[in-house]
Order: sequence, then structure tokens, then C-alpha cells
Amino acid sequence: MQAESARKAGSQQAEAGRNQNMINLAQYIKSRGGDPGPLLAKLGWSTDSLGQAGVAILPEYQDPGTEKALFDKAVTTSNLIAGDPTKNLATYNDIVNSQQPAIQAGNQTIADIYNGNLTNRRLTALDPVLQARLGLSDQQAQALEVALAQQQTAIGAQEAAKGYTGSGSYGNNRMLAATVGAREQIATGRANATLQNATDVMGVNNAAEDLKLRSLDTPINRASQLITLNQAPGLALAQNAQTSTAPLNFFKLNPGNAPQQNAIPVSSVPSMGGVLLSGAGQAAGAYGQYQQNQNNIAANNALMDKYIASQNSGWGNTSGGNGGFNDVGSGGSLGS
Repeated sequence: MQAESARKAGSQQAEAGRNQNMINLAQYIKSRGGDPGPLLAKLGWSTDSLGQAGVAILPEYQDPGTEKALFDKAVTTSNLIAGDPTKNLATYNDIVNSQQPAIQAGNQTIADIYNGNLTNRRLTALDPVLQARLGLSDQQAQALEVALAQQQTAIGAQEAAKGYTGSGSYGNNRMLAATVGAREQIATGRANATLQNATDVMGVNNAAEDLKLRSLDTPINRASQLITLNQAPGLALAQNAQTSTAPLNFFKLNPGNAPQQNAIPVSSVPSMGGVLLSGAGQAAGAYGQYQQNQNNIAANNALMDKYIASQNSGWGNTSGGNGGFNDVGSGGSLGS
């Protein structure tokens, strides 16, 4: 009887737990806009007052189907933005490929910084300037030569007009002074042109070395840019996919916690074998207690017999003393 009562109590508790779990699940379904009616009908509950299904965000006094209609429009807009991912990716790749000539030119420019091609192009562009400067120096030298010749002719004419012929010291000194001055101007002009050209070439070379030092990170940065460029179509595709979900943001529901699942209580109902073993154990225990009690009684009786025997040995002699418990009247009265 006790085991049957425990079994019934456990069954009732389990049923109550299952019903509570179904109620929790129904509440969760309703909060997501679903229809919990079929689930609650399994419990025998009336579903007349549940309100309209398909309501998770807007108030329930909305016209039936309003929330679904808005959601359908959002889905349509999302699909239009998303388009065909395969076609979108091809478009993004075409955009990147259209920039490849400029990208490759940029890569070559970075390479030319370190292989010397950039410096060579700059020196090549500077060379006409250098040659023009030297040419100007040569023209200036030629003009000085012409001026010197004219000056020498004038000095000779002046000396002849004075009646001097041949090579006098005064005339020679004038000729020498004119020649030295002209030659100094020619040499100075040529030296200045050569020095300026060397300075310009050194400036180009120094600028090239400075550019190399300032561009040590350029190859690394360029590699990072190329990696980003290679990933650009995929990133653009992912960004478009994310953008396409924007119309659905209004309908994002907080996932919340999963429905509470109450543990189903289970009573410990012993099996038939357990009952039999328990009964056998109880019977064995009772029998053992019975035997112990019998042994205790036998021991007590034995002690009592020994006590009586000891008393008889001291008081049972009727001839010489008081009468014993076993024979009071044969040896005399208690009063004699």
C-alpha cells in the first residue's frame, strides 16, 4: 500500500511538472507571434481568449495581418538590396580589375625607388638643364674671345697711331692685361657652370637616398593595401549582405531565455525485488531479535537457578538452624 501511494504521488507530481512546462512553452510561442492554441488544447484549456496570432511587436488591437504585411514588405526590400550575390561579387571584381593599371604602376614606382630607376629618370630629366648650362658657358666664352680679339686690335691700332711698331713693353702689358682678364672670365664661367651641374646631380642623388630611408615601410604598407584590395570584393559582398538586413531590424526580437523547464519529480518506488529483499531482511531481523530475546530469558533463568541453589545450600538444613525456603515445616517452626 505504501509503495502504491508513493507511485501515485510521483505520477501526479510528474503530470503537474509536464503541464507547467507546456504552459511555459506556450507563453514563449505567443511572445514570438506564434499560435500556442494547439499546444494548450492538449491540456484541455480553452484558447478563445488568446488573442490573434502573428502579433509579436505591434499592439494586439492592430488590424489582423498588419504586422505580417509590414514584415513581407521588409523582406521584399531586403531581397532587392541583397540582389544576386554571385553577380554582385563579379561586379566588385570588375571594379577592382579596372584599377589594375594604376595599381601596377604604383607597384613599379615603389620598386623604382630601390632599384635606382627613379633616380635615373630624374637625372635623365636633369641632363638637358646641365647641357644647357654648359652651352651657355661656352657661348659666354666665345663672346669673351671675340671681345678680346677686338680689344687687342684696338690696342694695336692705338699703339700704331702713336708711332709705335713692334712689341713695346707698354703695348705688351695692355695686351696681356686684356688677355688675362678675358681668360679669367671664361674660366670662371666654365667652372661655375660645372660646379652648378655637379651640385644639381648630387642633390638628385641625395634626394634618392633620403627617399629610400623615408620609404622603408612603404613595401610593407603596400603589401597590406594589396591584401585589403584582394579582400575588397568579399568585404563589399559581406557589407551588402549586412545592409540588406537593415529593413528587418524593426522585427528583431530579443531571443530571451529558453522556456523554463521544471524538473519532473520522480518518487523512489522500490521494485518488486527490492520489496521482497526488504521484507526478507525485516523478517530476518525479527527472527534474530526473537532469538536474542530467548537467549536473554534463558540466561536470566540460569542465573536465577544458581541463586536459588546457593540459598538452599545455606538455609535448607532443618536439623540445625532456621528452616529453608524449600521445607519450612519439617525442621521446626519459624518461631522456635
